[in-house]
Amino acid sequence: MAQPVTDAAVFVPFMGQSLNAYIGGGRGRYFEDKRRAGNCGWVLRQLGEFVGPVELTFTPNVTARRRRDVTNYVASTKILEDVMVDCGVLPDDTNDFVARLVIEAPRRVPRKSEEGFTVQIRALD
Repeated sequence: MAQPVTDAAVFVPFMGQSLNAYIGGGRGRYFEDKRRAGNCGWVLRQLGEFVGPVELTFTPNVTARRRRDVTNYVASTKILEDVMVDCGVLPDDTNDFVARLVIEAPRRVPRKSEEGFTVQIRALD
């Protein structure tokens, strides 16, 4: 039997809409973005399978010059968390499995770079 993964990180080429857009547009936008994020499931599977409580850290990688509040990325991180459950990285996204969630300030990347999130998952003792 394989040893459980304890720490992993991967870049996911998905950037959903801001939380403000979801508030104004309803759940239809959530499902549209979840479908797009689901196409990145193969990337998330590279994280491995985690079984116990974990800490998730999301770092947005953006090219935009405009400043954004960190909380505007909450909807995208929820979508990515749901996709991690869908593709088997996490057994569930309840507090029993996701004990801590961190959204770091956006990291500016060169203009021609792909936007998305660096997702780090770390098993907690």
